[in-house]
Amino acid sequence: MKKTITILLANLIFAISAQAQEFGGKVLSDEGEGIPYAGIAIFAMADSSFVAVTLADADGNFRFENYYENTILVASSVGYSDTQVKAERGMSNIITMKPDHEMISAAVFTVELPKTRLENGAIVTRVKNSVLENAGSAADALAKIPGMMRMGDDLQVIGKGHPVYYINGRKVQDESELSRLLSSEIREVEVISNPGAAYSSQARAVVRIKTTQRTDEGLGGSVNISDIQTLRNGNNLLASNIKLDYRYKGLDVFIGGTYNMDYLHQYKYTLNQTTRTEQEFKLDGELNESARQARENINIGANYQFNENHSAGIRFEKGFTSHRSWKTIMDNTAFVDGKLYEKVHSENNITGKDNGPSLLNGYYSGKIKKLSIEWDADWYSSSTRNLSDITETDQTGTSTYKSDNFSKNSLIASKATVSHPLWKGTISGGTQVNFIRRDNMYDIDNDRIRDSKSEAREDNVALFAEYSCFFPKAGILTAGLRYEFTSFRYDSVGEDDVKSNTSRFYPSVSFATEIKGLQMSLSYSIRTKKPTYNELRSGIAYASRFTLSTGNPKLKDEIIHGVNLSMRKGVFAFSADYQRRLNAIFDWTYPYDDNGTVLLSMTNFDKPLDVFDAYLVASPSVGIFTSVNVVGIQCQNISFNLDDPATETGKRLVKYNKPMFIFNSSNYLRLKKGWQLELNSEFYSKAHFGNALLTNNYWDLSFAVQKSCLRDKNLTFRLSINDIFKTADFGALVDLGNYQLMQNPVNGQSRGPYEMHRITFSVKYTFNARKDRYNGKGAGREMIQRLYSGGTIVKEG
Repeated sequence: MKKTITILLANLIFAISAQAQEFGGKVLSDEGEGIPYAGIAIFAMADSSFVAVTLADADGNFRFENYYENTILVASSVGYSDTQVKAERGMSNIITMKPDHEMISAAVFTVELPKTRLENGAIVTRVKNSVLENAGSAADALAKIPGMMRMGDDLQVIGKGHPVYYINGRKVQDESELSRLLSSEIREVEVISNPGAAYSSQARAVVRIKTTQRTDEGLGGSVNISDIQTLRNGNNLLASNIKLDYRYKGLDVFIGGTYNMDYLHQYKYTLNQTTRTEQEFKLDGELNESARQARENINIGANYQFNENHSAGIRFEKGFTSHRSWKTIMDNTAFVDGKLYEKVHSENNITGKDNGPSLLNGYYSGKIKKLSIEWDADWYSSSTRNLSDITETDQTGTSTYKSDNFSKNSLIASKATVSHPLWKGTISGGTQVNFIRRDNMYDIDNDRIRDSKSEAREDNVALFAEYSCFFPKAGILTAGLRYEFTSFRYDSVGEDDVKSNTSRFYPSVSFATEIKGLQMSLSYSIRTKKPTYNELRSGIAYASRFTLSTGNPKLKDEIIHGVNLSMRKGVFAFSADYQRRLNAIFDWTYPYDDNGTVLLSMTNFDKPLDVFDAYLVASPSVGIFTSVNVVGIQCQNISFNLDDPATETGKRLVKYNKPMFIFNSSNYLRLKKGWQLELNSEFYSKAHFGNALLTNNYWDLSFAVQKSCLRDKNLTFRLSINDIFKTADFGALVDLGNYQLMQNPVNGQSRGPYEMHRITFSVKYTFNARKDRYNGKGAGREMIQRLYSGGTIVKEG
């Protein structure tokens, strides 16, 4: 019977000529949880002849176009015994499946059946009842999901970089939520490396997380506490979170809160820069940073499911910063043409005051016959003020400068999507609007720098449509088109105003198929990357006597053409990705005067940046042992003939094309009585990354031990040690022709002051856990990132 159903599922029949009443139902486990993508076939009771077949969706729901008299439904799914029930009219057919204990016990000492599949171009991984279920937090599990990898502290989609996250259809606004969500609460993860037209043109990759579902009611929740302590300096991060959820029939009310205390003490690194104009100016510096920040967040909301076809909800989040201070101590020694020029000791004390961010989200999800409707709306507001007190001492005396940097952001966004079956597939379309306002003010009592005040306004309207069609014995073809109109205006006191109106189309197309067990997907898309509003500012900020910082309101949007090939068979997967980036946005440094001062700014590359990467993934699982291994290469190709007065011609060819070789390996053992051991390794070779050369290899070897207690394993203790051999950092050399900067060490793309040599201890307790039924998706997340990213604290380098 199983073989028959498997063969039939490989040749899905989407249209039946008989005309009768629509019917369907749901496939459940014996615990009341929906079984995703189970196969359901209809057989005649008289002679057991086959009638029709379909697949359940991600929640276990299934539907047939027609009802047939005197038939039975037969459900089949890996890990469960085949189950049959008599077919009844309507949508109330419930098929409850029990685990196939013989199959499960037989798999204990053999390679487990793959729990990952390619589905319409996305990599879908089943976490529930798999070896990933007890990985720790969602962040821990995602690092082991095929199609994803960890790069330092950053989780990335292989070849695409940092993704946009969804949890049960709701966009994640605060990614610390991934550390609060337990892996045992996750049902499956969908990694989309080529998002369709319904997603923002800025979304290079999407990760959708679906949690488990319980049918019980009452009060549930969780408490999480973790402490991260670095072992070479005083950096310490204490994080705590509590979630409560009350459910009664169709009503779900929830409230949660977090408290994070981040403490950094005397993190040191060196900065060596050379600037060549008519003279050669060298600066050798050592930077010492200390910081303390206490952040709180509260969220509250409600969701109501009117019936199986209609639900609505509202969610409010409010962030607080009860304390934020940052201190940098910089000692610089300057040389001109090899002779000592100046020694400067600089201390910068920064205190911050934040209001928000505040976010209000509402949504509606409904279905009228075959028409599905989704609507989301966001209101967002935040403001940040940084008060800086800089004291500089050189050979001539001491100077003091005070500055005040204030920014205010607001956003209104809305998105509506409708979808309907059409022929052998589904057509969908919708619209999205974003209205953004940002005001910025910078005052400083320094004669070299003038005060600045600016206003930025951006209105964005998008229309999109997408059609996905299944061709029997061929595959699934998906094609989409997104149109965006953007009106941008930047007004700055004392500067020329910048105004622009742009209209742009973003097509996407993908084809997925399976040949003798080999799943394949080929896709092409055009996407964009917009500069953040911090990168668009025009005012100059003072960091030190030798370093100033500004943005560039004339930055153009990046245009990214991408082609992706993905293949999977058994425990092996392969991915290759090519991108051509036009108007690539990167930071750039310019000589500001003849006294060695430089200006940090942003620019668009005037030549295309070609980026290629390829990865081979092997994820075997044998008994209690699981391993996920990634071998890959990333390479880019671009070169510039830059100004360099040190050469005879005054020009020098600078190439940024050294490839990066990658090897990541995650290995863990699931032992008896809730014990779990992990040994993980991340290796990245020295390479060019943008316009910087990473000058040494990066290797992070980490170990973790975890214990789950109580009857339902809902109390978890976890201890991990990262960067055991203190080799997880880069040195970075930026070569811009007449300017070179060497920073050591560098941690992450942001060159932040957080090392990987650390120990982490966490305790998590969950009671009466259930699926977060809030389905709001957050219409304006990408725009919020542009408002919030970049920060307002100016650092040297």
